[in-house]
Amino acid sequence: MVIDVISTNININELKYKVSDYNTKYYSLSNLSISNVFLNDRNQLITVSSFENKEKVMSYYNSIKDNKEVFIKIDPSKVIQFVITVENYGTFYKDKSIEKYIEFFEQAYLK
Repeated sequence: MVIDVISTNININELKYKVSDYNTKYYSLSNLSISNVFLNDRNQLITVSSFENKEKVMSYYNSIKDNKEVFIKIDPSKVIQFVITVENYGTFYKDKSIEKYIEFFEQAYLK
């Protein structure tokens, strides 16, 4: 699961802390890990990883994507959330095309 933050004025550490709190509160038994990496000069990716299967990651995606506690005071247009496999992540990161992957994600995961 990836949270793409499209802004240099969003505090990534604070958002990671909120995601971590969310995971502790609702997914404490799932042993999830959080990391972040710069995609380019304006996009940072927060990844939540180690889901057992597609159903579990999609359940997580659907529950966190609009969570008011996690995304309070963050402009929704500055955050894109999506699910990606480990295999696809390498290709995505090499290509660095959010738009292209989102199109794939919507077709493969949301339909």
